[in-house]
Parts: sequence; C-alpha cells; structure tokens
Amino acid sequence: MKIIFSRKGFDTGSGGCPSPIIDGIPYSLPIPGSEMFGNTRNYGNLVNIKCNLITDLTNGKFSKQNICHLDPDINITSVPRLSEWRGSFGQAAAAQGHLRNQNVANGDIFLFWGLFQEVEFAEKWKFIGMPKHMIWGWMQIGEILSLGKDGSHILETKPWLEGHPHTTSNWDANNTIYVASDVMQHENWPHELASFGTFKQGYQLTQENMNVSTWNIPKWLNPKHGGSGMTYHRRNERWSEDTVKIVNRGQEFVTPDLEKNRQAIDWVFNLIKNHAYRPR
Repeated sequence: MKIIFSRKGFDTGSGGCPSPIIDGIPYSLPIPGSEMFGNTRNYGNLVNIKCNLITDLTNGKFSKQNICHLDPDINITSVPRLSEWRGSFGQAAAAQGHLRNQNVANGDIFLFWGLFQEVEFAEKWKFIGMPKHMIWGWMQIGEILSLGKDGSHILETKPWLEGHPHTTSNWDANNTIYVASDVMQHENWPHELASFGTFKQGYQLTQENMNVSTWNIPKWLNPKHGGSGMTYHRRNERWSEDTVKIVNRGQEFVTPDLEKNRQAIDWVFNLIKNHAYRPR
C-alpha cells in the first residue's frame, strides 16, 4: 500500500485564492474548468457552494456561472447521483505518467490536500486568519481505467461516470480515471472504513507559525527518523527533525510501499476514522 499526497483544489495558481474553511469545515473548491476538456458543470451546479461565495472570495474573477473541473469527485452531496455512483479521480499528462512510473495500483490511497483559509460572512464573504495546507479528503483505489484520448467509451459500462470531465475527448493518451474500492479495509484495521469521502475537520499539514509549505509530519514519513520519504522530496535539506518543505510544483507525492510499516498503516486508519464524514 502506497500513500499519494495529491494536491487538489483552489490555490494561488489555480483559482487565485485558497479554498474556504466555514465554521471549521474545509470546502475544497474545484479548480476552474474548460469546455474543451469535458467540463459541463459550473459552480452554481454544486449544491454545497454557498450563494456568492465564489464571487466574493475571488473578487469577481469567478462566479456561479463559470465552468469548474469537479475532480476528484468524492463528495456524494456535490451534485445529484445515480445509485451506482462512487468516488473517482481523473489524471492525465505528466502527472499521470508519474503515478504510473511509481506503480500506483489498486489498494493505494490518495490523500487529497490543498490550500485553505478561514472565512466569515459580513455583508460579503471574506478571508480571515492565515492560509494553510490541509488534507480534505481521501480515496482508496479499487479500479484503474486507462481511457486514452477519448474517454467517452467508458460510459457504456459505467454510466454513473456521466459528467466526469475525463470521460470526454481532447485528452492525451495518458488519460486515466481511478475509481474507489467498495470499502476500505486492511488486515491490521479493527473494522472497515468508507473507501472515499471528505473530512468534517481538515487535517492541518502546515506547521503553526511557519510558511504555508512547511509541513509538520509524522515520523513514519520522515527519512531523518528512518521514514519512507516521498517523491519530489529526495533532497535531505528539505527535511528537518519534524518538518518538510514542500516543493512548489508537482501534484502527486508518492510514498514507497508501506504494507509492512505499522506506524503508517495506523496513522492512515486514525486519520480517516477521526476526520471523515463517512466512517463506517
């Protein structure tokens, strides 16, 4: 089992601002989309987006009429669903090549993280406090669909993927969708967990009073304590005794196989059990 720390949602590069934390709950805003890449939904279609939130937080750059790229699609309440629906995540181009080269496979776990900041409403939505990186959702892989340049053919066998942006054309040959497993489990876990979902309380990665990209990390991940490390972070100077400085580029940070690492397995179990909206 590998863990993929997957950067997703609004930030200063995609969207132009953090995603909001409202009453302690992180709401990851999907990045702006394009009809060229199969995006058919706009921010107004997302039932969990509050009135004028996008417009206020982006100072009018985006509104509920703008198209969004709803991916990863792991929140059952975002839009109406077919009964067969389950969480999914699409990837393509160099980022998918990286996942393939790292042998990401069924049973591996995506931990989706992004940039967040507290907001409040006083005549309009506005940011307060300081931005921080947080984990906001997860998904264990149950199936990997290699779709190619035109992913529409998958709708013949998986019609519940209708509306997913990676089920259309204009992608590159690496176009892939990862589908969640039926239920997430591991032989060392005392009971089953939901295989995907969002967090009712985000897990903060940014160390308090530090630069947003300085993460406080568990020992099982830290090479200075014999931990696994992760891709894109090979240089020793990025790691201290209890932190790592995250690279500015790169979407998918992959650990080696952690199957025999009991500390890592327990950490993931407790993270999801304690933070998820959908624990079983």
